[in-house]
Amino acid sequence: KAYELLAQLSTTHGRMAPPTVYRILDFLQSVGLIHRLESLNCYIGCADPTHRHEGQFFICERCGTVAEFTDSGLQARLARTAAGLGFRMGSGTIEISGLCQHCL
Repeated sequence: KAYELLAQLSTTHGRMAPPTVYRILDFLQSVGLIHRLESLNCYIGCADPTHRHEGQFFICERCGTVAEFTDSGLQARLARTAAGLGFRMGSGTIEISGLCQHCL
């Protein structure tokens, strides 16, 4: 979370203002190094930053474990469905909640 990052950075870089952290996070997201998880209101490092992709995540409701996956076929099916409905997709993150193997 942004304020957790702010607290960590303050220990090594002195006092920082929240807008500075948000600018850093925006930059990291713009270059594909992190993803924003809306349901958790946090950011997570990208599992495969070597190529641009939409984020797809399984999120454990109990322990908070997050698993990123990339399914280009899923994105293509969503784009076709959207086009069939007269909708043009923008960027988006798919977040699926459930229970991880450990919590089952």
